[in-house]
Amino acid sequence: MKTGKIIQTEFAQPPAIKLHNLIKLFGHVPAVRDVTLKVKKGTTMALVGPSGCGKTTLLRMIAGLATPDSGEIWLGNNLVSSSAKLVPPYKRSLSMVFQDLALWPHMTVRQHLSFVLGREKKSVKNETIHTILELVRLPKPDSYPHQLSGGEQQRLAIARALAPQPEILLFDEPLSNLDPTLKSVLLAEIKELLARLDIAAVYVTHQWEEAIHLAETVAEMDQGKIVRTAPVDQWASANATAGDNAVSMGKGLYRFDSVARTGKGTLKN
Repeated sequence: MKTGKIIQTEFAQPPAIKLHNLIKLFGHVPAVRDVTLKVKKGTTMALVGPSGCGKTTLLRMIAGLATPDSGEIWLGNNLVSSSAKLVPPYKRSLSMVFQDLALWPHMTVRQHLSFVLGREKKSVKNETIHTILELVRLPKPDSYPHQLSGGEQQRLAIARALAPQPEILLFDEPLSNLDPTLKSVLLAEIKELLARLDIAAVYVTHQWEEAIHLAETVAEMDQGKIVRTAPVDQWASANATAGDNAVSMGKGLYRFDSVARTGKGTLKN
């Protein structure tokens, strides 16, 4: 008797993140409305949309910092949120880089990393700290946050997130306050880091260029709903209009000149 071939699908193994019918209300106002998403291990999904559309609320539910009113959150094979179960953030094997970075002003760079590494042996801690600081290109272990430049503070926030060796990284608009030149440099560094570490990431932004540069997949959100999910090239091409090859988002106008091919473009106000 012949047996058919086993067809390998994109999610033959469990996705790193699976959201099923997530709903979050603030009073009677729906912030997240029936969201279902999957993020494959080793890939980055950009979650885009205008301010107030529910992006950060969705990210905080994945992190365990906000509780869904209904629906399920799976991280790998582990159910971490449902009507009958809620796993706390520190047991979810993920880290988050916040928009305001949330650095600790009284701690040096080394102390930031040492704190999140917990009770590891001192020799192991020192080796881990050295490796991570090399990885994020921050050779200032004894500096305090106020002694660092804006880009170095971003690198510290990322280093702290990487220290516990998470399986998932969450980014909540971490580059929104940087000038375009520094943002471009850090986007390239984050993309390189994620590729080297082969972990899943969700990157929240309302900047089209960040999504296009960094992600393999884009999920577009509006009024609490996911209105479209697509590979980044398809998403960029679909958004390019036949008339002026541009789309509007928020207060900016993003031009998709060769963006599907190069990942580059210009943001015009």
